[in-house]
Amino acid sequence: MKLTLRFVLLVAALLLAVAASATAGWSALGRLDAALDGVVKSDMERLLAITHSRRLFRSMVVLERDYLLSTSAQERQGMDKKQGTAAKELLEQIEKYAKLMPSADRQAVADIRGARERWLLLNTRVRNAAKAGEPNAVPLSTEHAKDPVSWEGVIGKLVKANEQRLGEQVKKTHATYENARRTLLGVSVAAALLAAGFGTVIFLGIRRTMREVTDLNQNLEGLVKVRTQALAERERSLRLVLDSTGDGIIGVRGDGMLAGDSSAAAARWFGEARAGVSAAAYFFPTDEDRQAAFEMGLEQLFSDVFPWDAAVEQLPRRIEREGLFLELSYRQVANDTSDVSLLVLVRDVTERVQSERAEQDAREQQTLVAKLLSDKQGFSAFVADAERLIQSFDAETDSITVKRNLHTLKGNVAIYGLASVARACHAVEDRMAESGDLPDAVDVAALAGLFRAKLTSIETFLSSLDESVFEVKSDEHAALVSSLMERKDYQEILRMVEVWTWSRTAEHLTRLRGQVEHVAKRLGKAVKVEVEHNDLRLPATYLQSFWPTLVHVVRNAVDHGIEDARLRGERGKPAEGHITLRTWQTDTQICIEVADDGGGIDVEAVREKALANGLELPPESQLAELVLADGFSTRSDVTDLSGRGVGLSATAEACRAEGGRLEIHNDIGLGVRFVFRFRRPVVKTGALAAKLERRWSLSPAKASA
Repeated sequence: MKLTLRFVLLVAALLLAVAASATAGWSALGRLDAALDGVVKSDMERLLAITHSRRLFRSMVVLERDYLLSTSAQERQGMDKKQGTAAKELLEQIEKYAKLMPSADRQAVADIRGARERWLLLNTRVRNAAKAGEPNAVPLSTEHAKDPVSWEGVIGKLVKANEQRLGEQVKKTHATYENARRTLLGVSVAAALLAAGFGTVIFLGIRRTMREVTDLNQNLEGLVKVRTQALAERERSLRLVLDSTGDGIIGVRGDGMLAGDSSAAAARWFGEARAGVSAAAYFFPTDEDRQAAFEMGLEQLFSDVFPWDAAVEQLPRRIEREGLFLELSYRQVANDTSDVSLLVLVRDVTERVQSERAEQDAREQQTLVAKLLSDKQGFSAFVADAERLIQSFDAETDSITVKRNLHTLKGNVAIYGLASVARACHAVEDRMAESGDLPDAVDVAALAGLFRAKLTSIETFLSSLDESVFEVKSDEHAALVSSLMERKDYQEILRMVEVWTWSRTAEHLTRLRGQVEHVAKRLGKAVKVEVEHNDLRLPATYLQSFWPTLVHVVRNAVDHGIEDARLRGERGKPAEGHITLRTWQTDTQICIEVADDGGGIDVEAVREKALANGLELPPESQLAELVLADGFSTRSDVTDLSGRGVGLSATAEACRAEGGRLEIHNDIGLGVRFVFRFRRPVVKTGALAAKLERRWSLSPAKASA
């Protein structure tokens, strides 16, 4: 008999034994359930119904007595209600008993119904007499006891009869249980004997077959040796193919350790892949943080908690090692015969990375040249301000000031297309956020070197910068000629010409408009920018530390203020957002405004964030000003645009440093306006001023609209 057939017979015998036991048990449980059902659903419910009827009769008697003794109309009204409820419930219990009673109790139930009707009739007479104050109320109540059929006697007999029936049913149920247990025990013993008999016979057959298998295995050992040699030869051939590709291939086990096999390229880049060595330590021998991240990524990958495609994305894709850029990819190994669970494929992409960086450098160089040619004075101011901010990292020890300056530098270089410098600033911000320390000398030197290298690449164009050349519009020149021909006052003409040396606010607003358009394009938002400069000019040195920080306000206006097109549609707004950049002057003030038609500052979100950060809440009208606090942001995530809470605080601090004042006009759902007010500069035309080359001053500070 074949081994498979014997095994099938053994399983069939066991299943038959189990089926017999289960069938006997099911039948026994069915009989027991029927018996218990008779006890619970018939005898117990019948006993409870008649017992409850007796309790209700007694309750009505007590209520009638209390009714006679009570003199309060309000109490009697409550007793009437209880009496009616008890009478209704008594009828329900009698009817319930009638449905369950045996035929022998039919006359007794009829007597109880009659006693209930007569009692209720007399009770009505008693209560009416008591209400009327008649003296025969008490004698009437004694007539209940003269009823020819006493409900107490009838119910008492029924209670005893049902208790006796319940006892008999319990005995029958116990007898059913004993019979079922004996039946189940007999069937189980018979099934066990059957299974044991079949199992013994089949086991002996299986043991005989195993001896035959052992003999056959000895004959196969020779064949296995031959097969092993063939596989080894195949592995050597495969290894030769892998080595010839020039790519690195490393096997990783399911426990995160190397499987001990790799291609020649992998050994050249990372060293010999010894079995049992941590894969994280193999790829990142000197970086403990990246080791920990790689180990965590492998753990998620092998745990099968997340889908493979999602988990593998957490693993690094590129390694920089000894001047080489190595690209990593991962392949799952679904093979139970191998201890390799993951193949890490490594490819040298140094040439491609260098080519991409060269292209990026060329793009940034082109953007810088375009910015320089379109606005030489603005470019010169940008370079000077960037150098000032970079140098401040060495001298400044206040972390808040460093964060502000670093965030400002990141925004300014982004305006001028230096994405690589902006990314470097963002990386330094991340390291500061993680460690809480100031940038070290290495970070500062790398940042400065990268920025200056970008400027060096356009050195030929930088040599054309000449700060002694001033641009004059045709209408300004015409105004001067007209003044000379009209022989206007010398001081007035001198002031007009002196203003030509001042820079136009239009140039600053144009740069900010470029930043708005850049951020809007990145975020996929349609934004229209309106510039209103009012032909205003300011001294080149006036507000020079403030203008660069204004980039944070316009970036926030696009990122935080302007809603996406869907939400704007729901709020009844056009899909295209609107941002206004405006400068104007009064008799004593220079005003700079950034306004948007977005959702405004969410004061409730500001309040919740402030409470979460343990900040003291200002008055309701000043809640929006909390966005100017250092480190305050309603964003939960940090991006290269926002989320660190230092941008607006840097702008507010620069405004205060220049003696200015910031106003926030918040209209929830409609937008927000940031208005910066500074003292207006005026031309000094006196001889002493000219001699000392101090040709302008600030107007006296006073209140102004």
